[in-house]
Amino acid sequence: MNYGLSKYKENLYSQYGEDGMVKEALESLGVNEGGFFVDVGSWDGIYLSNVYNLARNKRFKGICIESNRERFAQLEKNMNLYSVVCVNSMVSLDEKSSLDYLLNQSKCPDSFDLLSIDIDGNDWWIWRSLNREPKVVIIEYNGNHRSSCVMPYDKNYAHANTTYYGATPPAMMLLANYKGYDLVGMNQVNMVFVRKNLNVLPRISIEGYPWFAKWANDTTMQMMRIDEKTDLSAVILKDCP
Repeated sequence: MNYGLSKYKENLYSQYGEDGMVKEALESLGVNEGGFFVDVGSWDGIYLSNVYNLARNKRFKGICIESNRERFAQLEKNMNLYSVVCVNSMVSLDEKSSLDYLLNQSKCPDSFDLLSIDIDGNDWWIWRSLNREPKVVIIEYNGNHRSSCVMPYDKNYAHANTTYYGATPPAMMLLANYKGYDLVGMNQVNMVFVRKNLNVLPRISIEGYPWFAKWANDTTMQMMRIDEKTDLSAVILKDCP
C-alpha cells in the first residue's frame, strides 16, 4: 500500500523504511544535506537509527540523547567522526532535564530540521513539552490500543514490553494538530509529521492504515484517554479513573 511516504521506504540503518521516508520529507523542504537533527533515545547511534544515515551520508550535524550509560559510551564512539553532540541524560518535564533545556545546553539552533523521538514511554509528553518547532518530527506510537490514549506521564518509567507506553495514533494526531503539524507518513511503529506552514506533501489520515496490532503483554496499568475536548495545554499528569 502506498500510504503517504510509504512508497519511499528504504532501510540503511532504520527498522521499517524510515531512512527513505525521512529523506523524502526533508527533501520536500529543500533540506538535502548539511541539516540539523535531534535524536531522543539514540541507543548506540546506529542500531535501528532514524538519523545515522543523515550524519554519515548527508553531512548533518546533530544532537543525540541517550540515558543508558553503556549505550552512551558506544554512542560517543560511533559518533566520533561526525559533527554530533552526544548527551547522557534522561529527558523529562523537569526544568533541568527538559528537552528544551538540554538543547539549549547543547547549543542547538533555534530552528532545526528533524526531531526523532523513540523512548518507549513518555514520547508524547516530551514532544508536547518542546517549545521549539522542528520542521519534521518522526515519533514512535503505540499500536496496541484502538482508542485515543496516552500513557500518564511518569519520569521514572521503564518500558517492560507491555501495552502500557507511549501514545496511540489518534492521540498523536491530537497532539500534532495542537502543535501545528500534518501527518505525511506512517509505518508499523512510527509517524512522520511536517509543520503545516511548511508542508508541501500530501496530508494523510490514520483511517484505513492498519496500525492496530496487539503485540505487547497485557497489564493492569491504565492508559489515559484523551479526545478533541481535552485541553492539551493543561492535561493532568496523572492516571484517569
